[in-house]
Amino acid sequence: MRLSFLGLKRNPKLVKSILFHGSDPEIVAFYIKEYLSFSSTEPCAEEIPAAHVKSDPEGFITKLSMPSLFSNQVPILIKGATDSLTKTLSDPLSKIPEGQLVLLESSYLRATSSLRKLFESESFLGALTCFELDRPYVIDKIQSFNLNLPQEATNFLVERFIQAPFLMRMELEKLSLYKSENPLSIQELFPTNESTYEDLIDAYLKKNIKQFYKAYDALPTGNSDSIPVLRVLSASLMRLIQAHSQVSKGDSIDQALRTLTPPLRLNQKRSFPYYIKSWTTPQLTAAIETINRLEQSAKSTSHSPPQTIKSLERLLC
Repeated sequence: MRLSFLGLKRNPKLVKSILFHGSDPEIVAFYIKEYLSFSSTEPCAEEIPAAHVKSDPEGFITKLSMPSLFSNQVPILIKGATDSLTKTLSDPLSKIPEGQLVLLESSYLRATSSLRKLFESESFLGALTCFELDRPYVIDKIQSFNLNLPQEATNFLVERFIQAPFLMRMELEKLSLYKSENPLSIQELFPTNESTYEDLIDAYLKKNIKQFYKAYDALPTGNSDSIPVLRVLSASLMRLIQAHSQVSKGDSIDQALRTLTPPLRLNQKRSFPYYIKSWTTPQLTAAIETINRLEQSAKSTSHSPPQTIKSLERLLC
């Protein structure tokens, strides 16, 4: 059957297997991660390349039929599914054991696709076309965290998360840690004093550890406070990941840079193409997640500034 994400959220166990497909792999990955967050006690799925299922269908069938050694079945995610799997999967999917969840990830499949037709025609299967997130969904997600935000800041976050949906959960969880009676401004959400940290940001994004430490020691605060450093690096990495997202959609680097808010300064425009080529999207996502954790630790004083900065260095290795 054809599925909507809202319908899945209301009834996560509607079908036994779901085909997620779309033209933007990052948005497809986001939908899968979001679905697992509310449909399964296991936050991650066991990933199996489609080629393995194709080359060893019996092994896949055996895997489906084996009971889990644990109380909860780990979802299975078949990566890179195509029409070549239609015949291979049609029978095994009809025999999925109770409690087992099988997900498929694919690029966009046309209405004539045999795999898409299979998932849309069977009542125990479902197909979800993963389009760009719409504003109402993002607004609802932001509001669910009960943040004290003025409308201007909410609008800013909405546009940011539509461009980079995979950052939405981690950034909202981070913002939820701020306890304030006053609304959070855009300036508090994303630092605008980048000029003070310009050399440090440049060295970090170029993965130049020696220059990074030199710039860190030259900061007005010295090495007594790591939180401003973490925040400005997180904001810079988020802008870089937005540019990556636009390039993956087919934009040129110049076009991608023009979509960034706030706009890049002239010297940043010269350096950003190099940054984009130096980092992959998984590296950027992992770095942002780590920096968010480091900021939480720094606030609880479980990490000293030197320890925190050393952890930043390890991200570049």
